[in-house]
Amino acid sequence: MFENVKPDRVVFNALIAACAQSGAVDRAFDVLAEMAAETQPIDPDHVTIGALLKACTKAGQVDRAKEVYKMVQKYNIKGCPEVYTIAINSCSETGDWEFAIAVYNDMTQKGILPDEIFLSALINVAGHAKNLDAAFDVLQEAREGGIRIGITSYSSLMGACSNARNWQKALELYEYLKSLKLTITVSTINALLTALCKFDLFLWSLRLLRSLMFDRKNIK
Repeated sequence: MFENVKPDRVVFNALIAACAQSGAVDRAFDVLAEMAAETQPIDPDHVTIGALLKACTKAGQVDRAKEVYKMVQKYNIKGCPEVYTIAINSCSETGDWEFAIAVYNDMTQKGILPDEIFLSALINVAGHAKNLDAAFDVLQEAREGGIRIGITSYSSLMGACSNARNWQKALELYEYLKSLKLTITVSTINALLTALCKFDLFLWSLRLLRSLMFDRKNIK
């Protein structure tokens, strides 16, 4: 494959990442096989796993992504929040909450604290699974664990309310965010309006929009 160059894990990871970006998922696995076929086999690390997961996700191969994730245990990879976030994102659209919570449990058992991006991804899966209670539980557990929660996670939670068609929870969350004096994102407001409009609550939507006109400094 290479001339006058002995490839190492960094080189192989770069190749897999390039394959992931171009959508060449089968070629990415060919590179993985070449790693194993070296005179001194090169085991994958968390960068390898992350790149393979991205390749599978881009190709819509969710089941294959799950098989890739098993390598985390096989090769005793601890990793970082990013690789677990990539794993969570692979099942976001399918709403596979069982897989998502298994990833979360793996991560915490290894002593890795989730960051806000991971929590947002986890809540997003719960939203697609229409498991709103689980979405709220994720944030509650994070708060109790002393993890700082920001508007990114709350925005995902508002999206979960919208996906679950629960306008009451969406409004409660909005009032809670106002009490925290957080700068609310446009995407959060859009999710709230979507939840209201799904139930033909146009009057509520108009009232909300009217109040936002006088509170634009707290929206970004």
